[in-house]
Amino acid sequence: MPLIGILGQKNDAHVLSLSSELESRGATVLIVDFYNFPRFNLLTLNRDMCYDDIHVLQPLPLNDLDLLFVRSFSTRMPRALRNQEKCEAQSAETVAVHALKSSFIRIMEERIPVINSFPAMLFHRLKPYQYFLLDRNGIPVPGTMVTRNPIAARRFIAAHEGRVVVKPLAGGAEVVMAEGMLRETGMESPWKRPFMFQQYVAGRSLRAYTLGGQVSSMGVVRSDEKRVDWRAGPVQVERVEPEEALKLQIAKAVKLLGLSFCSIDIEHDDSDGKYYLLDFNPGALFTGWERLTGINMAARIAEYLLRVVKNRGEMWCTGI
Repeated sequence: MPLIGILGQKNDAHVLSLSSELESRGATVLIVDFYNFPRFNLLTLNRDMCYDDIHVLQPLPLNDLDLLFVRSFSTRMPRALRNQEKCEAQSAETVAVHALKSSFIRIMEERIPVINSFPAMLFHRLKPYQYFLLDRNGIPVPGTMVTRNPIAARRFIAAHEGRVVVKPLAGGAEVVMAEGMLRETGMESPWKRPFMFQQYVAGRSLRAYTLGGQVSSMGVVRSDEKRVDWRAGPVQVERVEPEEALKLQIAKAVKLLGLSFCSIDIEHDDSDGKYYLLDFNPGALFTGWERLTGINMAARIAEYLLRVVKNRGEMWCTGI
């Protein structure tokens, strides 16, 4: 009977749904919830690693896990502190806790399959590096520039005839057209933080979910055409099957990034017929996608995880 660990909040709908699907297939699930760490739970790392939660009677052994699925994990380091004297102790504690949690995942990676690995998760916060790798390996991505220099941004926008969007390097803020952002912030002096400027691809918006390098579900997202970012409003999804060339692009991209499970936002350029891969999310939300498509993604993820255990840690599908 496989023992599957899920790293995430125990009351998260995604964790609950996936746990139910795994248990219905004969697996035992151990939820490692770091939301209140270290206030309500403890983690001990040594040869006999264990996780102690205030809500369970006995410490949970981590050495017996067959696989760890990372539903959510914060990779943020503490922000720079303005008042060093008052915050020094708190900062040291935060850094230590982050180091402990990160080490836990890295140790697990040396012992069992981890989906997704710590380096792979970091790509979601290393967008410039991600786009560099994809572009260098021939995977179609929009033209991208990251800067806090408004003059450089203006040149980039001009080179793309004004068809440029701006987005944060991390986080869920809405994507907007760059020209409007420049009018509001001005271009006399550098901004306090860098922004990512990206070629605007006009056409169909799609989202795909992948497991082991293969597309498990994909659909065309239909939303308010007045919005640049379809994620900012209500949407409908029309299920579609990916073209063979797109499947190969996706398989190559996710294996390059080490993302054995993720969602991918894709744009189809109606002017040249090309697909551009925009965003890869290692902690992809799937319950909303289930409601929109009628596909039981939790069941598909559960079956994939159990297949990885059965195949002795092989995460990638045949031929990937």
